Amino acid sequence: MQELPVMVENSDFTPSQVGCLFTFLARQLAKPDNTLFVNRVLFDQVLEFLCSPDDDSRHSERQQVLLELLQAGGIVQFEENRLIHLAERAQL
Repeated sequence: MQELPVMVENSDFTPSQVGCLFTFLARQLAKPDNTLFVNRVLFDQVLEFLCSPDDDSRHSERQQVLLELLQAGGIVQFEENRLIHLAERAQL
């Protein structure tokens, strides 16, 4: 999927636009029949966005998507203590 690095690494896109992409990716990754693969770096970026304390926009949506990922087992490889810290910092 070549579009992702172009959008994530390109300054022509606003943080809000990249945030929408990350939210979309997280929702796709949470689906039971998910066939989407993202590398570890991109996955970490998605989680960092979902748990961003600096972004008040769509707080409940980001919280819901993170919960969906947790329920789908999509975060099992992510360090639990770090995830708890990120979620608490973002007041999720």
